[in-house]
Amino acid sequence: MFEVRIHLGLALVSLMAAGTGRAAMLLVAPAPPPTSSAASAAETSSQWLTVGKVQQNMGEDALAGEAYRKALESLPREQQVASEGARLALLSADAHWRSFEQDLDVGHLQAALDVLSSWIDLTGAQSTSATLVEVKWKRARVRAVRELLGDADTALADGKRKKAVGLYGAAADVLASQGYEWSLEARVVLRASAGCVAAYDRYVETTKDALG
Repeated sequence: MFEVRIHLGLALVSLMAAGTGRAAMLLVAPAPPPTSSAASAAETSSQWLTVGKVQQNMGEDALAGEAYRKALESLPREQQVASEGARLALLSADAHWRSFEQDLDVGHLQAALDVLSSWIDLTGAQSTSATLVEVKWKRARVRAVRELLGDADTALADGKRKKAVGLYGAAADVLASQGYEWSLEARVVLRASAGCVAAYDRYVETTKDALG
């Protein structure tokens, strides 16, 4: 963990040395994922599953996550609530997580939570599906990161920089405890630093305007 923190510290130094222009680049909203012509022809669960695999191979993970979700929704009810439906929910959640790793957009984490929760609701508390425990475990891991980053983003938007930094740090710690590579933690810290720099710049500009 100490070694990880050294890497994170160096990442912060590099960011600050790059100046506020670099910070602004890190805060630019990601471009929306490209649409897929293959999805327009999909109707059955197996077709949606194929679309998802193609999109995943193309690196279009957000689209893949949606395709896997639609594959789940296209199954007959008895298959939706069984292990087959759970497998598709997990595929969808994993694809959305990969999208999150690319741009740190918590919207991808919310999409993962939604599909996992949807399947848990479908199968019910009395389900005998062998994968129920796995789906609940996955949801708990995603939720832990989603809640911290969501609260951090809100705090930063409200100008509560100290609180935001603490929450971003807690999210990095959770990612470390879940076994992810330090580079993902570093990107979370970089995002926090970029946000604080941008917020400070806005504060300075607002103060200048107020003083005339």
